[in-house]
Amino acid sequence: MLENFVVSVSYSLYEEAFTVFDKLLYLTGEAISEQVIKKCIVALVDKYTLKSKSHKASMTAFMKTLMDVKVRRNQSPNISRVHNTNNNTHNNTQQRNLSSPGSHEFEDIMNENDLSAT
Repeated sequence: MLENFVVSVSYSLYEEAFTVFDKLLYLTGEAISEQVIKKCIVALVDKYTLKSKSHKASMTAFMKTLMDVKVRRNQSPNISRVHNTNNNTHNNTQQRNLSSPGSHEFEDIMNENDLSAT
């Protein structure tokens, strides 16, 4: 919805358009795409866009949202790696536990794989 609305912002003569923009931006949140971000930038800096206190507040809210989305996207791979590590198969669990030799799992693995017993 934000993508469709934002193209009309630069031609709107009403300050309420920025209030609607802010609400749609809030609702879109992390799901905002690069294409929508570009359209928002174009609409907010367009020479025909009404310049007012509401415009300035919308610009500030948009920039804050951009920074929040960027930070969350940069943190997401690390979170997913930790999550995926916890959900790996038994073999990957053995490899992960080998990095902590003081753990009980390490001792169990070493006892299971003891080659001197054969």
